[in-house]
Amino acid sequence: MADEVTPPEAFFWTGIGDDQKSTSSAGSNTGASLENIAVVDDRLRGVLKDRLGVVLPSPERVYGKKMTPSDRVVGQSRFQMSCKSWHSSEHGGDPFPIDEILTPEEKLAAVNPNTEHGGLPVRAYDRAGRPYDMQLKHLDCVKAYRLMTQWGKFLKENGLDVVKGKKSKEAADANPAMIDLWAFRSPKLEIGQDGHEDGRLGLVIVHYFRGDAPHADAAFEADDELKGQGTMRKKKKGGATAMEDLPKEQPVGVDEHSAAAVVVNEEPVQVQGGAPEPPLVMTPATAAQNLYSAVAGVLRMWDY
Repeated sequence: MADEVTPPEAFFWTGIGDDQKSTSSAGSNTGASLENIAVVDDRLRGVLKDRLGVVLPSPERVYGKKMTPSDRVVGQSRFQMSCKSWHSSEHGGDPFPIDEILTPEEKLAAVNPNTEHGGLPVRAYDRAGRPYDMQLKHLDCVKAYRLMTQWGKFLKENGLDVVKGKKSKEAADANPAMIDLWAFRSPKLEIGQDGHEDGRLGLVIVHYFRGDAPHADAAFEADDELKGQGTMRKKKKGGATAMEDLPKEQPVGVDEHSAAAVVVNEEPVQVQGGAPEPPLVMTPATAAQNLYSAVAGVLRMWDY
């Protein structure tokens, strides 16, 4: 039987799931465009239409990803777009979307570190219409494109930055973000590679937190579902839960402090609404019997 080919729409989002390598078509049927996404500011639309002469909805969505912790660390100052998923045979060898929009001259600039800017210069705009002069680079060693230079500035101005180190994943998981890229061309762009009849390449970078847009929320839901499946697989692989992982519940009517007081002859803590119990004075044999009873109650609660 021939290998099943994943349809192109399955790559609407990438970077989701526990392995951050899964793809999903979630949200691809919502008809999202820069004209109807609520979090896209009218200032961006004004920049595109009035200043650059771009007729909406001209910008084309070319890439979407759940941001990784390293994408959000200012010190890294890069957004990585892996080509591996698209180029693998199991996915039918679909061409990477960034490859598709670049001219031969732009591809050459992106891979050549000795160009004037060390990559392909690209003017990018965030969803509020703020400009960023970035470099688009292709690294063959990792089979990926990277947006660099003012990426750290983009993170800070959009509240996407997380601290570097062990806590970066924790911070990113606490407030996850999706991001998509929209490409357009204009002869009025001040930086970029000449040679295309429609002008230089420009990008719009739109980020999303939960609740920002339906097509992004669909991706968050797909990510949550994949992570849930991963958790279930880990539980099955690990076998039954160890007893030491179970919550340490106390039998009804016996609290930890009172049980200790029986042994060491301390005063138990006063129960709210009642008078404190008098100090217990008992023989070692009686204390041992009471301790045995308390432990037996705990074991009965755990069905031992």
